[in-house]
Amino acid sequence: MEDVLSHYRGSRVYFDTNCFIYVVEGVERYRPVLEPLMNAVAMGDITGVTGEITLAEVLVKPLRDQLAQQVLLYKQMLADRQPFMLVPITQATWESAASLRARLSVRLPDAVHLAAARQAGCHLFVTNDAALRSLPEMEILHLETALSGGA
Repeated sequence: MEDVLSHYRGSRVYFDTNCFIYVVEGVERYRPVLEPLMNAVAMGDITGVTGEITLAEVLVKPLRDQLAQQVLLYKQMLADRQPFMLVPITQATWESAASLRARLSVRLPDAVHLAAARQAGCHLFVTNDAALRSLPEMEILHLETALSGGA
């Protein structure tokens, strides 16, 4: 992870929804990858970015299960815009997402995330979604691959 952190120091790094779920739910498997990245965001070494769609995605389960503490934690991480930059989903984002969907055959939420990351000028996209592939302007870091030494 050190080489990834040093390579992207000073850059904007997009975090997919699953990253926040793993952190809040304490999924230990991905801690060796996510903890250094989240610490780098907290220290200002990288700028953590995600899209407004993330807030809608992460709140579903805690709202359904009436887990008020998790709802509050997600809102603190995302809605307060500290330490993460939350990218608004605009008409331009939707149009870019449609173009990405047509070209890459990805699901709409994934296309919206990729479009938001491009809109924010991110150079790295952190996810555990194996269906996502790197774009010319943005590398994809898959958590599973990083765990197996592929990062």
